[in-house]
Amino acid sequence: MTSLEVWHLDNNVPVITCKHSTFDPPPKVVFADADLDLAARDAVAFSLFNAGQVCCAIERVYIDVAVKEEFERRVVEEARKWTVGPGNSKDSKVGIFETQFSSCTVALFVRVFA
Repeated sequence: MTSLEVWHLDNNVPVITCKHSTFDPPPKVVFADADLDLAARDAVAFSLFNAGQVCCAIERVYIDVAVKEEFERRVVEEARKWTVGPGNSKDSKVGIFETQFSSCTVALFVRVFA
């Protein structure tokens, strides 16, 4: 379980701290003034790298509502560049899942969140 705590410095700059469990990677946080191209590239790369089977992979993103739609558009655009295929193919950017459990987990997410 992750919780966010927001507080402000003397100059009113927001500071966010993430408190999370040992097995729960912290979320990616995207503010309205973020470089959305970089944020989208990182969100895709750090969630899809090694088919997302990395303990520090991004599992969720908290986005300022002011840039939500634009950020989502850029993430979809970036994700379309990631070709799925055999790990030994130069055209593949994402390989197959290592375990049946991982495959079933993603299938469940697709059914629930699609």
